[in-house]
Amino acid sequence: LEYMMRCLDLLNSLFVAELPQVMGEATASLEAISGRKHPSSTQAKQLKLHVPLLPVMLHLATSQVFRPRIVTEQFMSGIGTLLTHLQGLDSGTTSMESALGPTAMEDLMHVVLS
Repeated sequence: LEYMMRCLDLLNSLFVAELPQVMGEATASLEAISGRKHPSSTQAKQLKLHVPLLPVMLHLATSQVFRPRIVTEQFMSGIGTLLTHLQGLDSGTTSMESALGPTAMEDLMHVVLS
């Protein structure tokens, strides 16, 4: 039982440690297309790789186990940056539909605003 608890604790620590990287890569991908209507093929590839991982952030932030460990100043700053990118997507100055499909913006809004 002690071994299993230690394994679970290590797995939880891994999730917490990886979240800043997931958020950072998604934010960098969105930053690269900021102000663009049509992302380049490289940018589209980066979006397809990183943005679909953002629901992990939502699941961890809504978890009673993970929330106290992930909600930090860095996390809140990342949320602010994502909100800035959502504003550009919502206003139409930036588009990612060509890379991620027609529901991409709605999906991203759901994840960030939930």
